[in-house]
Amino acid sequence: MYDSVDNDGGDIRLGAGRACSYPGGRGRSAFTVVELLVVISIASLLLGILLPCLQGVRQRARQLLTAANQRQVVAGVNLYASDNTQRYPSSVARIGLDRHWNWGEPFTLSSPRTYVPMRTNRSVAAYLQPYLPAADVMTCPCAPARPPFLEEFWAGGRTWANPSMPSSDGWLKGTYCLYWGYEGLIDGRVFSGPRNAPGGSGRLLTSCYLGRNSGRSADAFVSCQSDRRARRCRGDAGETDFWVFGDGTTEWIPRIAATFYAGYADGHVESYSAAETAVTDVILRRAEGDRPAVPYPPDARLIGQFLIPAAAVE
Repeated sequence: MYDSVDNDGGDIRLGAGRACSYPGGRGRSAFTVVELLVVISIASLLLGILLPCLQGVRQRARQLLTAANQRQVVAGVNLYASDNTQRYPSSVARIGLDRHWNWGEPFTLSSPRTYVPMRTNRSVAAYLQPYLPAADVMTCPCAPARPPFLEEFWAGGRTWANPSMPSSDGWLKGTYCLYWGYEGLIDGRVFSGPRNAPGGSGRLLTSCYLGRNSGRSADAFVSCQSDRRARRCRGDAGETDFWVFGDGTTEWIPRIAATFYAGYADGHVESYSAAETAVTDVILRRAEGDRPAVPYPPDARLIGQFLIPAAAVE
């Protein structure tokens, strides 16, 4: 090691030591390579710990927004009822095929014109548009994507037709199930959504979509809410992307690690788990005389089943 003096009289000490004095200034310490690697390792470790926490916070924020959206939807349809002799609108998921009225999935936002029977709404936007601030409240922020053409659909009201599906004047399906005026089957018994606004608490108006064994997700569950084992299922021109997980069996239901939300006629929104649901069939043919209603066959994999909060089943 040797010492030297610079032209300005500042001491510069070189050699094996790390301390240096620079011209006109104080001594400063430099990091060794080992110290830099230690700092980088610690920073990487902290980042690895913090990222899952941040993702959990973001997921929780989306879930809170889900509950807020459903609360607005409930308020909107209740305002509609107050302006229309306390009656909720008819379901847009009620469609007509051949001589029989049957039903579609409860998350339908707009039905094809050619399928809709008389005196039945074909578009949710046709009657909720004046009561809700924007189309965004009709879609779940936890879903992997928004429904296609959502703004165009909302602005078009009852006249909108899906430009990518001209042959049927366009389906459009969302991420929340809408139950006012809707009918389904639970263990062969008819489940009916509310038709009149007055009444007690517990009457289901909306929920997150959770289904099983449909055309999109044969032998699996599908939802707008993500399970930790979920993978993305691509939609099409009339449907949004969903999360898919599990094997579609009822034995898997208690293992679904996701939180769902439902809104009720009295205005409150509450969370529930997949284990707190009832499996519901979509009606293929309504009851006629002594003949009971007929659900879509489970082996068809067309519509599948959907799960509603068990608390809403009377």
